[in-house]
Amino acid sequence: MNAKIETPEMMIYAMASEIEDFNTVLHGVSSPLPILAMSVARKTHAPDMAYISGAEGVDPEINRVYPSSFDARLNRNAVAYFGLHEAFDLAQRGELNLMFLGAAQVDRYGNTNLSVIGDIERPKVQLP
Repeated sequence: MNAKIETPEMMIYAMASEIEDFNTVLHGVSSPLPILAMSVARKTHAPDMAYISGAEGVDPEINRVYPSSFDARLNRNAVAYFGLHEAFDLAQRGELNLMFLGAAQVDRYGNTNLSVIGDIERPKVQLP
């Protein structure tokens, strides 16, 4: 059998491979591939990772992926809840090992742009 590995599958594998047991890991909104990667990691090699969903649940029970990763059903049986802004506080304190977030732009060094395209004072595009 010569099954072709598709790009999304390879991305899920690559992200899951970055997660270590006992890591604290977060995915942002619109993140179906990170949701799947975090679920794969938990089921294969990182059963004790702390999972923080973009829907603001901690260690939820993930049984399926919904159209929006901010869907409240992703919080099913979560052990705790907190605002996404608090996740950035965790990161700043060094208490978050990985964050899977999207970006409008990524430079060659891995820096991301989530705010504006163009001059900050007169942006061509204001991002959400």
